[in-house]
Amino acid sequence: MLVAATCKAQTLLNPIESNPRLLIVEDSLVSIFENSTLTIQYEFIGDINDGNGFTAGRAGFTSRTGDMLEVLLEYERLSPDNVLKPYIKPLRGVYGSSNTNPIKGLKEDWSRVAKADPLFRKAQDNVNDRLYRKPAHQLARELGLVLPISYVALYEAGIQHGFGDTYDSLPTIVDRANKKVGGTPKKGINEIEWLKTFIAAREDDLRNPKNLEYKELFQFALDRPKAIRTIIDQENENLNKQISVKVYGDVFTF
Repeated sequence: MLVAATCKAQTLLNPIESNPRLLIVEDSLVSIFENSTLTIQYEFIGDINDGNGFTAGRAGFTSRTGDMLEVLLEYERLSPDNVLKPYIKPLRGVYGSSNTNPIKGLKEDWSRVAKADPLFRKAQDNVNDRLYRKPAHQLARELGLVLPISYVALYEAGIQHGFGDTYDSLPTIVDRANKKVGGTPKKGINEIEWLKTFIAAREDDLRNPKNLEYKELFQFALDRPKAIRTIIDQENENLNKQISVKVYGDVFTF
């Protein structure tokens, strides 16, 4: 009985990671938000003119922010003599910069290697989990969230906003939502009420970010929280029914 009770508690604490189907749903939604497709885009790389240099892979890793470098370091750990290893040093050099000239060959090589080598895709998965999925899910547990849609909402927001301590970061947006609603689900606040308050706080940040470099990109991203709200309005917070959302002008149903 003790074992059964423990397993149930773990399921409630993390409804996504304990359910392979929900992991696929979560990944599909994030892939829609990142790349307008249900299929994870390990191969994608390009300069999308958002000031972050190259954006690439399943989570939109960028050369400016350093998570792209983390992917190449993880790939080196999994495959020490890989063909992308020469880009590690120049990636360190462009950290904090939108300059892609020192790494211009990476655009072709990243895509080619992602198609050919499962270890490179695994490296992307590992970094995504370490930097984004696990911190978001841990934050969800700390807040007392139990609904799958809540976990997805924090995870996809974390990919865009990061987990720092700036005004536009996910933890700070969460703090503003907590203050607005008067607490957290762990402290007795209704989870749907909290989640809607969080979505509103995030939308406000997307419309009025402190970092004005992101203003245009954030405006474009307003469809992301809107899609999360649509799922809630469809009473599909457990993600156990068909999902249909409109993102960037396209409707995705799965």
